[in-house]
Amino acid sequence: MERYNLFIQTTPAYFQDKPDFQQTPTLELSKITVRRERQTFRRLPRSGVVLFTVRTYMIPLLSLRMEDVKGLRSQIRCWAGEMGMYKGVGTWGQLVQSWCDEVLGENCVDE
Repeated sequence: MERYNLFIQTTPAYFQDKPDFQQTPTLELSKITVRRERQTFRRLPRSGVVLFTVRTYMIPLLSLRMEDVKGLRSQIRCWAGEMGMYKGVGTWGQLVQSWCDEVLGENCVDE
């Protein structure tokens, strides 16, 4: 079994046991990183033990491909309430969503 997770990071730290959002008056797009995690559960054949693994990918926001920007914007729009608070949308949401809209064009519809 596998699952994927996504966070927006405003700090360069690789390990974070909870999201850490810097409250700076001038948050810059060039300093924002998209953190993607691929998490897997595998049962080892001999012992039957379940192994949990996490592969982390850190991608600068400004390096995202067009289809990734579209997917990111779609996900951000779905993060409401507590999930949005957990993900830190209040800190970086306006800036990142505006950038996504600019890159994709205001009329681009998410699928």
